[in-house]
Amino acid sequence: MTQYISNENVNYQQQNQNNNLNLVENLSNSKLNSSNLIDFSKIKKPSEVQISLEYDLFVSHPNNRKAETKNLERLRNAVEEHNLLHEQDIKVIRSHPSLINTDHPYYIVDGNHRYIISREKGLPVYFKVLNDWNVSDMSLINFNLSKWATPQFLEHYVSLGKEEYIKFKKFAEDYKFTVYTALPLTRKAKDRVGINEVFRKGNFIFHNEREIRQWITSAMEFLDKCIEFGLTKRNNYQNKAFFDGYSRLMQHPKFNQSKMLGSVEKKGASHLATNSQSSEYYNNLKYNFLGVHKEHE
Repeated sequence: MTQYISNENVNYQQQNQNNNLNLVENLSNSKLNSSNLIDFSKIKKPSEVQISLEYDLFVSHPNNRKAETKNLERLRNAVEEHNLLHEQDIKVIRSHPSLINTDHPYYIVDGNHRYIISREKGLPVYFKVLNDWNVSDMSLINFNLSKWATPQFLEHYVSLGKEEYIKFKKFAEDYKFTVYTALPLTRKAKDRVGINEVFRKGNFIFHNEREIRQWITSAMEFLDKCIEFGLTKRNNYQNKAFFDGYSRLMQHPKFNQSKMLGSVEKKGASHLATNSQSSEYYNNLKYNFLGVHKEHE
């Protein structure tokens, strides 16, 4: 197995040593106290950049995201225009008997797309071997560096067996929601700030699932009835604003699900207006289908 250390890494190491010497010298010339002393023995040494043309050394980690065609095409075009792959090394870990494909010495935990393009074009693979690493670190690396999409974080945490994410995936599939529609619906509007970041970092908890399913089921029952009578098409209402509006309507003192369904049959071919805001859906449903007007409230 042939591996090389890049000249760039040698230069980096020399510069790092000079920086450390300067830091120690500056500290020795200053008034030392316990707050500015640094224990260099506890500082982790950065991994060295290595280079290889032996592509079979690498395989994607089984819990890593799958490569996406659009990302590969975008990277391929960028490399053809100006190759900067040497500036973005991939991150790997050494293989372990508990993982699959142990014929490969390294598992890629960040940089699948860069590796594929390097192999495709016969370019060197620039890589760092991570130490003191575990599988839960993969989402953190990709959260900070690779910009995984929310569905990719979902599949990653499901593959790790996280119960809250498994419940959420089933919830989305049961109602045929995209992840982007389903995630906000797991929280009330006022509690949605930061939900995407919480979800991506692996800290998501599916609170009040039974209650949430109850009102979404009611909203879907009404929507299905509207579709049955030709009042709308389903794809016009697969967004959180409609379900938010219906949730608000269910809290109205005069709300009656049977009356809502009955009004659809009475209206026949009347169109169910498509709105953009939850408040507009709320008023539309309240006035036109629940039959509650301002003077009656």
